[in-house]
Amino acid sequence: MTTAALLLAAGASRRFGAADKLLTPLSGRPLVEHAALALAALPLTHRIGVVSNPEVGLILARCGFELATISPGRPLSSSIRSGMRVVQKRRTKSVLVALGDMPFVTTEDFARLIADTRDSIRCAVCEGIAMPPAVFPARYYDRLMQLSKDKGASALISNLPEENRIEFPQSRIRDIDRPSDLAFASS
Repeated sequence: MTTAALLLAAGASRRFGAADKLLTPLSGRPLVEHAALALAALPLTHRIGVVSNPEVGLILARCGFELATISPGRPLSSSIRSGMRVVQKRRTKSVLVALGDMPFVTTEDFARLIADTRDSIRCAVCEGIAMPPAVFPARYYDRLMQLSKDKGASALISNLPEENRIEFPQSRIRDIDRPSDLAFASS
């Protein structure tokens, strides 16, 4: 399969507090490692992780990810552009964009997104809201490179037709933004 995974793991964790939330333990391993291992189990040609913290980079490298590093505090669009520069060099037919703070998305969830081989964007949806993870065919790479500020690819996925939106259960699609999200995750 000529699909790359792009794991965005360079956020500032502003709402989490002083600690890097991606290093916070969840079920015995760092939070980011959950997403990395789920992606590592897929038959993908390349796995790229965008990081700003060297410790997060070490975790992703152990999981088989090639790293793209950005300065801390950069907006989400910087992470996407940095990772997409690597993806474009690999000449893949599509890229699966995932977030490092979504530890409950399973390998099977990711596989559902990449199983459809149509040349169209596909994304997760929960309660009618389109969100990552999402798959972008190569013809959208330039649009991903043009993103700016801290909005990510929401403009590209928000109005997709129903057949391009794959329903995910709320229990698996949630992300970790605050320490209280971890308490909820443990219950």
